[in-house]
Amino acid sequence: MPIDCDCPICGKYERFVIPYRGRAKLPVQPVICKQCGLVFINPMYLDAEKEAAAPCPRALHRPVRFGHTMQRAHDRQLRGARRFMDFVRPHLKPGDRVLDIGCGDGALVRLLQAAGAVPTGVDLDPEAARFIQAAYGIPVVLAPFEQAELPMGGFDAVVATHVIEHFFAPLEALTKMRRLLKPGGLLVLETPNIFRPKVGFHRLFSVPHNFYFSPRTLCLAMQRTGFAPVAVREFQRDSFLVAARAVGPAAAPPAGRGDAWATVAHRVLHHNLRYKLSLQFLWRKIPGLKFAVMYRVHRNLTGPALAAWLNE
Repeated sequence: MPIDCDCPICGKYERFVIPYRGRAKLPVQPVICKQCGLVFINPMYLDAEKEAAAPCPRALHRPVRFGHTMQRAHDRQLRGARRFMDFVRPHLKPGDRVLDIGCGDGALVRLLQAAGAVPTGVDLDPEAARFIQAAYGIPVVLAPFEQAELPMGGFDAVVATHVIEHFFAPLEALTKMRRLLKPGGLLVLETPNIFRPKVGFHRLFSVPHNFYFSPRTLCLAMQRTGFAPVAVREFQRDSFLVAARAVGPAAAPPAGRGDAWATVAHRVLHHNLRYKLSLQFLWRKIPGLKFAVMYRVHRNLTGPALAAWLNE
């Protein structure tokens, strides 16, 4: 039975209901929090209900892996892992202990290891864990992140790509990430951008994803769990990245404003028109053009410019 919930960032119930009929195997109802502009599915399906709608949990959470050999899936993930490393590398030092949450087929932990870090993975997939440990000698904790037994204060950095949107309680997950970090430790997250999606409107909301962040709403969630954002990178389409330092709730900067819900509603409801007028449905199917256009950097923000932008 789907569960009704409040906005996890601001705890408010008042929301705008997005009229939506998509192609998901289960009907999903997206809403926008009128306080902070966060988009989320409400009510939310339990994991058991989601997995019943997919051939297997792996197909639900990692469709690139499903149906392919582990090595092929790993190789296909390298391009995205290299984009992530281009963003995170200036913030890492050789020898840093790094935890990769949802390490998947191992592309990112492999590049972290090559860059001189000491990575550890957390994942649900036993086949992927065996592959990573056998191929690269990188340890993988086989458990849901919420239940994984990890050393508190034992990591210099925590990274997660396309994971935060899957949690039922993202602020609780962020709080655990902060506790796993040393004081001043680094958290880097990548997640789909609700303002710049790569798919058409009828595929915009899906069963696996509970939350649809923008850069401001994710930074707001991080600030409210004891992080200070230090860098944001948005791509032209698909995703964005945020790097933040663990400072603890007492030292966290004043929380930003989030997004105006009416602005979010306008962007979401008019997405299909922009998608068609830009011919995105054509060029996103051409590999060379897709990556050249979709992952061109739209915005890089750091320091005072980032602080000012978050509070606009």
